[in-house]
Formats: sequence, C-alpha cells, structure tokens
Amino acid sequence: MKYNVYWEENATQEVAAESLAGNDKVAIIDATHQIDRALESDPIGNGMPLNEGMFYIDRPPLRVIYSIYSIDAEANRVDVGRIRRIP
Repeated sequence: MKYNVYWEENATQEVAAESLAGNDKVAIIDATHQIDRALESDPIGNGMPLNEGMFYIDRPPLRVIYSIYSIDAEANRVDVGRIRRIP
C-alpha cells in the first residue's frame, strides 16, 4: 500500500532553514528524500510511535514528526509537521 506524503508549510520552511544554516545541505536533501520514500512505503513500520497518533523517523541529520491518516483503502496520507536536526 502506498501513502501520499504531504509536507506542511512549516516543515518545508524548517528544511529550508536547516539547509541554509549549515554546511551539510546535500545531507539534508538526501535525508528528506530517504524520509519521503520510507513514509510512502510503510510509515508505521519505518517510524517510531511518539504520542497520540504522532510518529517520528530519523534519517540523520534530520528527525521528522508526522501523523498518518487512512481515509479509505485508496487514500492513505502522511502529514509531515515538524523537523529537527539530530546528531
């Protein structure tokens, strides 16, 4: 089953800010692509539960916080709400 991954505006702004702030722009872009692929294929299996329907996934140098919505068998959605830099 494939999920549609949507990055909320504040999450995309945080990724842009992290890209501009450090020397590891390529690593940040690579991590966002890895996160997209992991969440598209299996957001539950590839992430860790956080609290009340929220999950996180780490792909250094980023941690992403997201929620999953299963509308019906055809429309499964993952919303990325926040990102954080991790070591």
